[in-house]
Amino acid sequence: MKWIIIFLAVSSIVACGDIEQPTCRAGVHCGEEAQCIAGECESEAPDEPDEPDVQAPDHPIETPEVDMGVVLQPGDPIPTTEPDLGPVDEHRCNPATSASLVINEILASVPTDGDANGDGVRDAYDDEFIELVNTSDESIELNGVRIWVGDTFKFKFEPLCLGPKQGIVVFGGGSPNLPGDVHVITTERRFGLTNSGNTVTISDDAGIAFQTVEYGDAKTSWQLWPELYGSSLVPHGDVADLPFTPGRCSNGMAFGTGCSDQSSN
Repeated sequence: MKWIIIFLAVSSIVACGDIEQPTCRAGVHCGEEAQCIAGECESEAPDEPDEPDVQAPDHPIETPEVDMGVVLQPGDPIPTTEPDLGPVDEHRCNPATSASLVINEILASVPTDGDANGDGVRDAYDDEFIELVNTSDESIELNGVRIWVGDTFKFKFEPLCLGPKQGIVVFGGGSPNLPGDVHVITTERRFGLTNSGNTVTISDDAGIAFQTVEYGDAKTSWQLWPELYGSSLVPHGDVADLPFTPGRCSNGMAFGTGCSDQSSN
């Protein structure tokens, strides 16, 4: 009877179906990086997303240069903030004014042997000249300076920087051939200076006069007197032995000397 009861109990357990066995046991099947939870191996850390593929650029990426300025070292003086104006321009030209530019000599009536421009030919028009001098200690710009004979405009300077204590002689024409240190230029049309006398004016490009002088009838040039700083003209023959001295003081010296020994004449 006892054996019959045991047989029936075992049969009833089998009849109830197979019991699902766990797939893991803690500390046995899941390894060191997982744990057994409810019969399943679970990872202790969540899965990380896959990193996207990064494509290398077709060409190197250019990094802009950054000006870091002056790097000071211990003991270096602190630089000033004054701008760098560059080298000083020793030849900078100031605008011409009535205080810096004068008419120093005029030849209107050319003597019979008066080859004033030195080209080997005496010409009543080509050898006429008007001499201007920069009496200042700085260079001046002649661009736009005009010459008038009477009320008639005759000549205008192109850009030209005239140094301190230098002169320039404007001839009526020809091919001037004077010493190399004498600045000369010719007009495209004749001055037509009246032999019997007239006025000559220099002005800025707007026609504002710097100086007006009057000359008369003489067979020599007319010289500003006192030379370089006077206010009126006198016949050149009254102050010098030569009939004219284009590009020079009346005593034949350079303007840079100040024509200082003229008082002896």
